[in-house]
Amino acid sequence: MNYKYVGIIFGFVVLFTACNNPMDSPEYLLLQKDLETTRIRLAQMENSPEWKLRQALELKKNGDYEEAQRRLELILAKNPDSVLSKIIQKEIYNLKAIDLMTSKKVDQAVQSRFFELAEQKVTILDSLTLSLRKVEIRQRWTHDKYGRKAHFTSAGKGNRYLISEILIKSKNDNPKLPTLSIYRLDNRKLVFVQALKYKFNRWGNYNFYLGNERDPQNNFAFKKNIKFLPAALLTKELINENILFLVAKKEPCVVRKEDRFNNPPVEYINMFCKYPKALSAEELKANFSLLKIINKGK
Repeated sequence: MNYKYVGIIFGFVVLFTACNNPMDSPEYLLLQKDLETTRIRLAQMENSPEWKLRQALELKKNGDYEEAQRRLELILAKNPDSVLSKIIQKEIYNLKAIDLMTSKKVDQAVQSRFFELAEQKVTILDSLTLSLRKVEIRQRWTHDKYGRKAHFTSAGKGNRYLISEILIKSKNDNPKLPTLSIYRLDNRKLVFVQALKYKFNRWGNYNFYLGNERDPQNNFAFKKNIKFLPAALLTKELINENILFLVAKKEPCVVRKEDRFNNPPVEYINMFCKYPKALSAEELKANFSLLKIINKGK
């Protein structure tokens, strides 16, 4: 309460009475009346909706949203017809919005949008059709088989490979393939983790693997369907503690590269591809195909 004005008036009264002490003089009685009027006005001001609104907004400014909302609702209840009612209602709405935005309810509501998206076992992208056969998490990645032999890549201590088995059908002889990537759920968005690296499932024989001859079964110019085993190396901690999303970008950008002196002589590389660092449910639906959710029940 601001008693400055009251104190000044009271000081004059004391000074006046100390000098003259006319207890029943007209001047003394007038000062007493002015003092009482001032006290009444101060009390009315402090009980006014305007004053209480100002206090509530000060609480909001200082971050005490709960108390600010409580006081605003009290003002509105006692003064429903006040000219300030619309302002108070707006402030209450804003405070509720702040509370809602910081609550777990919003996180759950936003996350549910991701889970509402259906997993696509078959994805059609222009001239391509991608069919997801299975997704596994293993210590060892087996790929580039020929005859009874195969190449193995070990994940190492504390890591695991997330391996997908896919079949791609193409109408073109040399298509770009869709990027496959892993995202993790982080409250209200998906956060990019890693892209999968393409590997062929099998070669016709060892001679094809060495590149001494072209393998028709791994060339879309000769075969419409080719099986791949794309994989990503992840830590066990990341796998165990997160809900992961395996997605395929709807705009293919993985290109075929041939090098006669490499074993194998053909590979698909994603070095020219770009990956959004974060995705909303709407962005995921618009630009990607959801292939698989890992650890969905977490």
